[in-house]
Amino acid sequence: MGINFFCISGKLTKEPYFQRRDRRNGDGQYNQACYTIVNTQKNRDGTVQEYLFDIDVFGQNAKYAKEYLHQGSSVTVRGVIKSNTYTSRHGEKLNNPNLQVYEQDSPDIPESARTGEPDIPENSHELPERAGSVSEDMYEYDEQDYF
Repeated sequence: MGINFFCISGKLTKEPYFQRRDRRNGDGQYNQACYTIVNTQKNRDGTVQEYLFDIDVFGQNAKYAKEYLHQGSSVTVRGVIKSNTYTSRHGEKLNNPNLQVYEQDSPDIPESARTGEPDIPENSHELPERAGSVSEDMYEYDEQDYF
């Protein structure tokens, strides 16, 4: 069984959310950063489409996201898609896919910090639900609000 890797680039819509979490098995802690990037694409007819992607970063990459990435920063991430299920204010069960990142690159991250091993919790069953709250109007925005 293979894993499908995705590579997505875009700009951060707001500052990364960073937290230090306890492992479920009680064996230490790990770092987690969450952020959203917007990927803008031009269609052949000249219209522009924007796609939002929720990103989860762990370990040393989470520290780099907290320290070097800010709203409007360009970033390229590589990882696998995970499913995040939550209940809306109206009681609907919704599924929001997010990208669990193994590598992230950005011109804002110094070259010395870009090298190193991808760092994620050892067992995928230990991954927490995405931090922060999801609102039903989270996808309604104007580009000038973010850049």
